Amino acid sequence: MIDINIVLLRHGETLFNSEQKVQGWSDSFLTPNGRLGVKGKAIDFLVKGLYFDAIYSSDSGRTLETSRIISSILKVPSSNIILEPDLREYNYGIFEGQTNMAMETAIKAEIFEKNNDGFKARAMKKDPTVIFDVLNQLDKDQKPTPNTWYSETTEDYLSRVKRGLMTIIADSIKQDNSLILLVSHGHTIATLMGLLFPTELAQWLNSGKKLDNCGDLSLTYNVIQKEFHFEGIHNPETSQKAMS
Repeated sequence: MIDINIVLLRHGETLFNSEQKVQGWSDSFLTPNGRLGVKGKAIDFLVKGLYFDAIYSSDSGRTLETSRIISSILKVPSSNIILEPDLREYNYGIFEGQTNMAMETAIKAEIFEKNNDGFKARAMKKDPTVIFDVLNQLDKDQKPTPNTWYSETTEDYLSRVKRGLMTIIADSIKQDNSLILLVSHGHTIATLMGLLFPTELAQWLNSGKKLDNCGDLSLTYNVIQKEFHFEGIHNPETSQKAMS
């Protein structure tokens, strides 16, 4: 085996997505529309002849539900669904379960209204990691309750998602799997894309696009050269736009 072909898939639409609520480590079920979207994506995989050797899923309920629907349609044994907690979405701290608008308003205020030159300079350069440091600062200012977590630091989050991907690569080499599906989350997939393919991510973001529910990022990993190669990013024809 020379190349591992990888498809990174965002889960189907959830209740929180449909209600425009922040959903990182918090969770909600797929909506009926979300399940239909996943089934459509699975059929698309069938049409393209993509029969995955294994499915790696974040341990969140929404990604596991997505993985099970796909595995059922593609006839991938349920034993070939492997949970990988490091594929989990970013932890948004005090904003978990709040509206997307509330979080976006707070982030913009922290960057632009408080005249934080460091945050502002990074935002103007479209640094995608600035949001993590801003959320950390907001957590420190407002102090999460005992029932919530602090948002992840930039260092912790980037380290986690890189570790998760390389764990999967190592397991795929061991199992001799040449075609794998990774079911994860919008921000986590975009973060991995930024780590591996910053130019392509910048072009994607500058075009005003986001990764919709059931959108996917395709890449390959050359086992000999130990290099990742960008193949493409695709949204479903019928968009299900939401965050996280």
